[in-house]
Amino acid sequence: MLLPKNYLHSHVLNIFAPRYYICISIFMKIIFMRKTGTILFAAIFCVISAANAQFSNTKWKGVINSNGELPVVWTFKKTSVDVISLPDSALVESMTYKIASGFLFITKVNGTSNCDNSTVGKYSYKIKKDSLFLKPIDDACTQRSDAISDKALIKLKK
Repeated sequence: MLLPKNYLHSHVLNIFAPRYYICISIFMKIIFMRKTGTILFAAIFCVISAANAQFSNTKWKGVINSNGELPVVWTFKKTSVDVISLPDSALVESMTYKIASGFLFITKVNGTSNCDNSTVGKYSYKIKKDSLFLKPIDDACTQRSDAISDKALIKLKK
């Protein structure tokens, strides 16, 4: 049974978060236009635009390895992440980040590490329920890769 276009737009699209509305709307138009070349373009556009969405505007509590374990909060914004120490709310590191090909890429903007602003760290990540696990894959800044703990970061509720 084929549902009318107005039904899909008014009922189905309302259940999705607003940031995905554009992607869903594009897909709905393509379905009704039936242009397969455009479907591939729209799919790529939506994947790229939503890649950072799983981290954007989230906070994760955990530890870093800095003269023992230092409790911190990772605060992800749209394209940047700040690592803040919990004991004194001091900025440990501010970085830009990007999600691509299933990896987290981070680059220092400023902070306490000796990393330069051009060294990009590549990390695998896994999210299980409200836990985030980071694992260094390729990072020439050993101070950063050594500091990032293999212990879970726990997602903080808003």
